[in-house]
Amino acid sequence: MDDIEFVSVKIAELLKQYDIKEERYKSRYKALYDDITNYIETLDLKDTQVVLNKNSLGFLLVDYFMDIGRLKEFHHIDHVNSIKIVSYISYWFLRRKPIQVLSDADSHLYINEKFITLYILDFLMNDHRGNILDREEKGLVAFREQLFYYLKYRHFDAQSIEMILMSFFAGQIYENLQEDLSSKLPKSESEDDF
Repeated sequence: MDDIEFVSVKIAELLKQYDIKEERYKSRYKALYDDITNYIETLDLKDTQVVLNKNSLGFLLVDYFMDIGRLKEFHHIDHVNSIKIVSYISYWFLRRKPIQVLSDADSHLYINEKFITLYILDFLMNDHRGNILDREEKGLVAFREQLFYYLKYRHFDAQSIEMILMSFFAGQIYENLQEDLSSKLPKSESEDDF
């Protein structure tokens, strides 16, 4: 263990080292910070203490920007689509888990997964065709429950989250059909409230 050296790295140094634009970083940080603090305020916490670890939030964004930078370099592109942005932020959020519960309450054990589920659903609802997820059709409710279950218990990466989002949008082709095909999704066996 004597040969292991702890190195404290400041986020500003990483931004400079990996050529991450500070204004883009600050903009993403502020947007996520605001979303998280608003989410925490809406929770019924009772005796549960929940905090946002700002360091964890900062480093998840560094990880995100580094991944996106590698994608841009490999594919020789200047911009990535919004699905990739949401997918990679979601992935790194769940790796870093910046929302932290400081008590033994089980009620908020999956608080990060629940936040990201809502983050993804918010993205899906901002589709120009209207708030498809506001409908209480069985299939859409099942989609929400399955997404939450997947983020809690399954192994995933940013690409698998990206495929989930692309599949959702592909499924909207069938939105105008008489039958709600999304209701064919398997029913959730999870007893967790959403």
